[in-house]
Amino acid sequence: DIHNLFGDTDSVDVVRGAEGFLLRNARPGDTADSLLELVGFQPRQLLAACRAKVAAAGLERDQAEALERLLVEGLSAYTYLGTD
Repeated sequence: DIHNLFGDTDSVDVVRGAEGFLLRNARPGDTADSLLELVGFQPRQLLAACRAKVAAAGLERDQAEALERLLVEGLSAYTYLGTD
């Protein structure tokens, strides 16, 4: 059950202990491909369609490879802004 367009955020339980705070049960948030699947899209099919469009566009090889890397990274990326 997704709560909004971007899915779940990374989360962690913070417990106050005698020595201070403890972080437990760290859970990663959603990725773009997992959210696409939840709403009925198939990320592999989307990637294949994008690859076909890139191939048909007549881009230079390095441009096409850079675009494909960007697409692959984007599909597997966390849906919220990160620090990297």
